[in-house]
Amino acid sequence: MPQRFTLYLFITAITTAIATPLTTSWFGLNMGARVGFSKTNVFHNTTFQAALHTLHTSQLRFPGGTDANDFNWKEGCNGLSSSCTGGHSTLEDLQTTLNASSNNNIKIILVLNMVTDTLASQLQFVAHAITHLGLPVVGVELGNELFNNLDRYIQRYPDGGAYGKVCVQWIAAIRDKFPRLRLAVVGTPTRNQSHVRDTTWNDMMFGQVQSSLRPHVDGVVIHQYDTTGLATKNSSGGSGGGKFLKSMVSKMLQKPFQVSQELNKKIATSVPTNVTVWITEYNIDYSKDVEDVFVFGTFAHGLFLATESILFLQEPQIAAGFVCRHCLLSDANNGALFVNDNAFNFDQSPNRSLATNTYGLSATGAILRMLGNMTQGMNDVQTLNVAMHSTNTTSGVSSEVVVVGVVLSNSDSPMKKNGFVVNLSNETVAISGKAMADFRYYQQMSVDDPTIGINHVEGQVTWVNGYVQLDAVALAPYSVTSLVS
Repeated sequence: MPQRFTLYLFITAITTAIATPLTTSWFGLNMGARVGFSKTNVFHNTTFQAALHTLHTSQLRFPGGTDANDFNWKEGCNGLSSSCTGGHSTLEDLQTTLNASSNNNIKIILVLNMVTDTLASQLQFVAHAITHLGLPVVGVELGNELFNNLDRYIQRYPDGGAYGKVCVQWIAAIRDKFPRLRLAVVGTPTRNQSHVRDTTWNDMMFGQVQSSLRPHVDGVVIHQYDTTGLATKNSSGGSGGGKFLKSMVSKMLQKPFQVSQELNKKIATSVPTNVTVWITEYNIDYSKDVEDVFVFGTFAHGLFLATESILFLQEPQIAAGFVCRHCLLSDANNGALFVNDNAFNFDQSPNRSLATNTYGLSATGAILRMLGNMTQGMNDVQTLNVAMHSTNTTSGVSSEVVVVGVVLSNSDSPMKKNGFVVNLSNETVAISGKAMADFRYYQQMSVDDPTIGINHVEGQVTWVNGYVQLDAVALAPYSVTSLVS
């Protein structure tokens, strides 16, 4: 049986002498259909408003993803329905929620309807948000996942070149009225997926956009949904036999590093260097055929997304763009907040019997709100350089990364710094060194078993608050730690 030893890692320095620029409203949440089109308008629910404002999100993506391509902004509903049935959510509803907040730092990313609406109408949509309502819109996406293999998308945009030509017209018109607004075009994800109909989409789209626009478009949207790397439920190798086991966690938490390499390669080969990258949806991919489904709603789920988020921060073009976790309100597989009192009752879930509080905090919501709090208002990011990246076993040395983290700062307030660190190992890890001298306080979240479903965060998660003493902090196994100067 492998023997493990406690690791003592020393963070000796920060890798970059010059900090990488960071968007001050970098971290956000995708609204999603459960917010925008629920039959009960949650924007006016005071419990929802209070829960939202504890998430420390810097921006919200409205009206969401796929629904944006059919959104009737005047009625606030799905425009495919002739009677506009179902839930209604207008910009005025969104304004109600923002006005109820004591946090005035929440910005808005709008997603335009380039499928069932016109340029003239969508210009009115943007103008209504910014000019009439005074909403703090910081970015606009030109459609959502229009590369998907849907007939109505294909008819409108046969390929990336056709989409790019339309984008040139829309971007010019938007810039004429709102010259400082950041704009992003739709790019394809990193993995080859059946719903992605055109592998040349990015090249053909940028061929139109980059050659015709001056200045160039600000950003490209890439949505990142990835599997955990665990075995399929029908296979024997590494399978938990229908269970999520603690022995599987360390392997799962190495997957974001593989994904990051693939994403960074895609950025380097298909995204111009003067274009920022907006990851406005990301989560573990949902598949009934793999054991990923057992991960949803666990603390390990949050650790996976926290690791992905840190690796996003370490890529300069993403740090200069935006990220939105998918999504704000849903079941335990997606939501930062639970949509109802049985949020684990999704297909194939092993935790279907767990009761939840409507608008209660999920494990991923609890972990990523720490990240949101640490990044909010910061405009520089640096990578923590860990001296040792391996763990000892009787079978030799593995290549597991066990600590990953970033330091965040604001060039206008050089004495103020925040840190965000994740311990991916099942051992207590002591970190120390010069990089820790900037911090005075820390807060840490951990659980005894990261594989169990988290339905009541406050009662299941261990919280530790303390002072950074002798420039050192002990990281509990499978923990998330925020650091404050």
